[in-house]
Amino acid sequence: MEYGRGVYLSKKLKYEGTVSFDTKLYLKDNRGNEITATFIPVEKIELIKMHVNRLEIRVFPSIVSSFTAYIIMGRKPMKRLADDIANRVNLKKRFLFNEWRGIPYIR
Repeated sequence: MEYGRGVYLSKKLKYEGTVSFDTKLYLKDNRGNEITATFIPVEKIELIKMHVNRLEIRVFPSIVSSFTAYIIMGRKPMKRLADDIANRVNLKKRFLFNEWRGIPYIR
């Protein structure tokens, strides 16, 4: 499923493309090819925070490593994307916050 144009930011990486989410979360370039540097393993997402114009995604691929990725896009598609990720990964929404967390969120 595609959510429109977006920008991926992580550490010193910045990519622009179409945000796609099916079995993984990634960006596609103008020709429709996957940008592999933007791959986010969906089952390893433990926290999603929705800010005014960006979606903060904290990923813990292993016990000793983690990274934070930001996706900048429009407000409505960003809300749909956050809801779809939360439903797929079974994250719970915090009351009165735009934040979804995994149940055993201890970090």
